[in-house]
Amino acid sequence: MQQTSIKFIREKKAVSILIGYVLLISFAVIMGSLVYGWMVSYIPKDLLDCPEGSAIFIKNVACDKDTLELTLAIENTGRFNLAGYFIHATDNMTQELATLDLSQKIVSGGVLLGSSVIFASENENSIKPGDTTTQTKFSLDKEIYSIELIPIRFQEQEGKMRLASCGDAKVKQAITCSIFSPLGISGLVSWWDFEGDADDKLGRNNGTLMGNSDCSVQGYNGSACYFDGDGDYIDLNDPFPELENFTIIAWVNISGNNTGADTRGIFTSGAGGSNKGYTAGIDNKSAVWMMISDTANDTLNTSEGIITQGIGYNIAVVGVSESYMKIYVDGVERASKSTSQNINSSSPSPRIGTINNPSTGLMNGTIDELMIFNRSLSTAEINTIINYFS
Repeated sequence: MQQTSIKFIREKKAVSILIGYVLLISFAVIMGSLVYGWMVSYIPKDLLDCPEGSAIFIKNVACDKDTLELTLAIENTGRFNLAGYFIHATDNMTQELATLDLSQKIVSGGVLLGSSVIFASENENSIKPGDTTTQTKFSLDKEIYSIELIPIRFQEQEGKMRLASCGDAKVKQAITCSIFSPLGISGLVSWWDFEGDADDKLGRNNGTLMGNSDCSVQGYNGSACYFDGDGDYIDLNDPFPELENFTIIAWVNISGNNTGADTRGIFTSGAGGSNKGYTAGIDNKSAVWMMISDTANDTLNTSEGIITQGIGYNIAVVGVSESYMKIYVDGVERASKSTSQNINSSSPSPRIGTINNPSTGLMNGTIDELMIFNRSLSTAEINTIINYFS
């Protein structure tokens, strides 16, 4: 009887192991199919192979971090004429495989053909051995950290010209093309330094001075913009970029109350009412105030009297959708709370020096070095910016 039990246990264990192997093999087959399907979608379909001896070299590559524009030129270092290339990039520093198609971002210096860039008409291999292409410009909408180029050429097959991919001649080069970020702090969307005007240093959201707004007065760092609380504000590009998370940071010096007898606005993306967005300001009880809006308006403010007229302060407000809101004064966290509001939406009426309605909530005082980030900055990062301008 004991031998029968032992035999049964051994047989049951063997069956369990067999089932385990079957499940493992099944999992491997499924994963293999998924990877193959992904690779097929990444590698262009129905392409011929180029002849051996096709090669390119990335001769010039540069990034304008103010406009986030990538320019490059290639040299044909092979033995055959080429038509152009496929171009992909990585948007993460740890990413190995370049999957971001940049061909759709071409601005000048080449012709878009499907998901490739060519340098003459279709079916023409215009890049001869030894030739260098013109500078090709791409307008990026996100940061990249490397580019990968696969040369292509047109070849005749069965009386028809077809596109050939020179996969064996693929070249890759590391290049950090990221949004201009002072002090290495990433995520900067706009920066108004107010040196005589309301232009964005990144060239994205230049402002128009309204009323008697004056951006030539003495500020915390060089010039600043002065608003008298009566019809003065700055109108920005409409709409402002979508931001799910944000940080607004600026130096503010209030002179008095405004004609509307309510919050003196620092910045608004157009929040309030039925509009998603975010707003920051100083109320007439001298408390720093912020609001984020989705299905409702969620507000946060510091204690009253934290701001004194005639004294400059660094004010930073931080918002993370469906998570939290924070207010900093001179680099110290002064208020925080959780929020259920989601602000991921383009904003219809962005302005500086007021809240949502330009007839109310007008700033009376100066604003200098206003920055908007597309993420929540840490306490250390906020203080790094403060120390930079000190």
